[in-house]
Amino acid sequence: MVRSAFGGQAGAPAGYLMIEELQIKNFRCFEEVSLSGLKRVNIVVGENASGKTALLEGIFLAAADGPGIVLRYRGQRGTEEVTITLTRTAFEDLWRDLFFNFDQERTIFVSLQGSRHMTRSVVVAYSREESLTLPLGQHPVEAVGIRPIDFKYRTADGTVYTIRPEITEKGLTFGGLTPSLGGSYFAANIRPGRETAIRFSNLSKDGKEGVVIQAIQQKYPFIESLSVEAEGDQLVLHAKVQGVARKMPIGLVSGGVGKLANILIGIMSNPRGVVLVDEIENGLYYSKFTDIVATLYDFAREHETQLFLSTHSMELLEAVLPFVENHEEDFTLVRTERENGKCAARLFKGQNFRAALEQRMEVR
Repeated sequence: MVRSAFGGQAGAPAGYLMIEELQIKNFRCFEEVSLSGLKRVNIVVGENASGKTALLEGIFLAAADGPGIVLRYRGQRGTEEVTITLTRTAFEDLWRDLFFNFDQERTIFVSLQGSRHMTRSVVVAYSREESLTLPLGQHPVEAVGIRPIDFKYRTADGTVYTIRPEITEKGLTFGGLTPSLGGSYFAANIRPGRETAIRFSNLSKDGKEGVVIQAIQQKYPFIESLSVEAEGDQLVLHAKVQGVARKMPIGLVSGGVGKLANILIGIMSNPRGVVLVDEIENGLYYSKFTDIVATLYDFAREHETQLFLSTHSMELLEAVLPFVENHEEDFTLVRTERENGKCAARLFKGQNFRAALEQRMEVR
């Protein structure tokens, strides 16, 4: 791989595929927000409860292959489990916090506009039907009063896929998937798990795992190798550490090592897609920020992957500055704000982002 002086791969493709515009209506804390001019690397900042995580979740809801990720959101946010029963309240509790101001009479709309396959949207709304037919056991059961909820995805070619969650004897099912945009979402506290292990295994089968291992070793020289091993009945990404006889799960080696591996594997597994990371600085030591930003930027350019990275850290923003100075066209700053019970978002182009950082303005 040939790298530029500031981490970019020399000769990276000019016709980059990416999301250029984002529109969100009635999702989480956003009643309505529109952003235009998104770039390869989009840094999301803002105070607590200003909508940073919600912005990333909105993008991933539209990019994903179906509404199953809604349940992942609940776990990642630490939300309590909802018991699935044949009642309207229990069913609607699964989706209530997706809607602005918890108003489930509204319609959620998230639109991604961009080049080629990056254009797609999702509409989430309750059906006018009065009840669901739930195939529990051997005989269907009509759950009177439970309104069906539909997730309607429109892909780049104009095809509409409607997915209606149902409660079956096996639990909550979604009855099909859509072609996804291709992407990964990493919550602030997420650790490498089965999904990461499978992705790394697929890279290894194609002989591409060495790129990830080399990048990790450059930042953390004590890592000798990475491999997928069985841990009980689970597949887990393991690391061989210098001076330690036995391989160990990478998450036990270091939260930072595990997080970087997670993200790099996510980028390589989603070429021409999108990778979103909430609170990118969590678990990473500040002195490594510049090197880590260089590596992420390299990987994003090489694999034509668009990045959305939220942060609270001024040190992380300062580490980004050299790359913004030399590649303004590849960076934006998105600042979220909360006012009068709703959130908004503003986009600053690379040159304005750079000027603010150079003048030591408070942009977080």
